Amino acid sequence: MNVLGIDFGTKQIGLAIWMHSLDSITPLTTIKNTKHAVSQLFEIIKAYDVHILVVGWPNLEDLQQKIKDFIDQLRQITKDKYELKIFYVPESYSTYNVVVDARMSGKTWKGVKKLKRTGIIDSLSAVNILERAKDSNIL
Repeated sequence: MNVLGIDFGTKQIGLAIWMHSLDSITPLTTIKNTKHAVSQLFEIIKAYDVHILVVGWPNLEDLQQKIKDFIDQLRQITKDKYELKIFYVPESYSTYNVVVDARMSGKTWKGVKKLKRTGIIDSLSAVNILERAKDSNIL
């Protein structure tokens, strides 16, 4: 069974996949946070045979509400078609950690901004969220 990590942002949603059969976590993609994001996410869930979602849970209450609304929409379109278990993991500093790692590996600030703009930072943050879930044994 595969697990999808989600780093939810107001502009982009970073995704990573934990493939149990290989015991590996890898960045997957980033989708734009538009009105089509829920249906795009559902297609990814089906394509990768995902039955567990691990969602990064921020400290900001307004973002928490947006995540709740997004997950409610996802549950509506999956309720009769697909069984999903959803876990929330504190995401404090997940993006920050990725940026620090990029800088330490020699990326300039310009390079980091490009990684952010192209969505790579967000999918790597989703990897970070999945690693936290794996390390905490919540699954």
